[in-house]
Order: sequence, then structure tokens, then C-alpha cells
Amino acid sequence: MLSQFCSMELDTEALAVMGATFANGGICPTTWEKVLSPRSIRDVLSLMYSCGMYNYSGQFAFQVVKLQSFEIKKN
Repeated sequence: MLSQFCSMELDTEALAVMGATFANGGICPTTWEKVLSPRSIRDVLSLMYSCGMYNYSGQFAFQVVKLQSFEIKKN
């Protein structure tokens, strides 16, 4: 499956629509159709968070969690 996703060919517009669909709760910003379920979004974003940056995923996760915990304490 990873090789299939790594081999996908997209232009920047299609990639932007995909990202916006995830950010918009599964609603496509060009058609306003709900194309992804909340569970699918959760699962995909969890995978992207934990392994989407390959060798830097752990470092990224640590920095994001550290930043979020700092913001919570600050407020």
C-alpha cells in the first residue's frame, strides 16, 4: 500500500484539494460533497502524523506535542 501511495501522480491542485478535504472534515471544497467519514479522516491523519515524514516523524510529533502542551499551560 505504501508503494502505491508513494507512486501516486498528482498535480499541485489535486494535492491541495486532498489536503483541504481532510482539513474540512471530509467535505470536498470544490463540490461541497462529503467524501470521507470522520473515522477515515481520523485514521489517515493519525498515519500521516505518525509516519508521514519517515525518519522525522518522531521528532515532528515531539515538537508538536511540546508546543501544544506549552500553549495549554500558557492559557
